[in-house]
This record gives sequence, structure tokens and C-alpha cells, in this order.
Amino acid sequence: QLLTESIPHMATKIAMLTDADCRNAKPSTDGKKYALADGKSLFLTIMPAGGKLWHYRYRFHGKANILSIGTYPTVSLKEARKKLSAAREQLRQGKDPNQLKKQERLISQQNATNGA
Repeated sequence: QLLTESIPHMATKIAMLTDADCRNAKPSTDGKKYALADGKSLFLTIMPAGGKLWHYRYRFHGKANILSIGTYPTVSLKEARKKLSAAREQLRQGKDPNQLKKQERLISQQNATNGA
């Protein structure tokens, strides 16, 4: 007999980060970077020197990408989630968040050069 019953989805549930989790995260003792997941592919990378960086892992046209969102605490957890929502919306519209970020950076550099 063929197995026709559906197999339950085995996705792991990730507890969302709190501001205290972000604030209290310390560098690892082995000198390697590590990440704290917040869900929806948003994570906080803790660097060996103690820096904390927000990243969003996504796929665009089948290719894996990582968008740098900013440093913690300059970019708060709440702000990182807002930027995540904006990036996810860009993906829904068929746009690559990393490419849009690069374009914005070029435009601001050109404006700074032209204004000087």
C-alpha cells in the first residue's frame, strides 16, 4: 500500500530575539563569529571583537544572498525588523534588496560629489 498520508512539516520554531538578548550577546570564547536568529531569516552576527551586525539571508532568482542591515545598537531590533519587512516587500516586487542598496549608495555619492 502506498503511503498517502501527509507528512507533517518539520520546520523548527525559532524564538524571536528580545532587545536584552541582543544587548547581552557576548563574543564566543573560541574567537569565532556566531549568529543569533530572530526568525524570517533575520539574524544578528556577533563578531569576535564584539561588534554586532544585522543580516538578512534571502534567495533571489535561486541564488543565496545576504543583505547587511546595520550595526547593533545603532540599528535597534525594532528597526532591523522594519528594514527586514521593506526588503521582503522589495523581493515580492521582484527587486533585489542588495542591488537597490548599491544604487542608493551610488546616487548619494554622486549627489555629495555634485554638491561639493
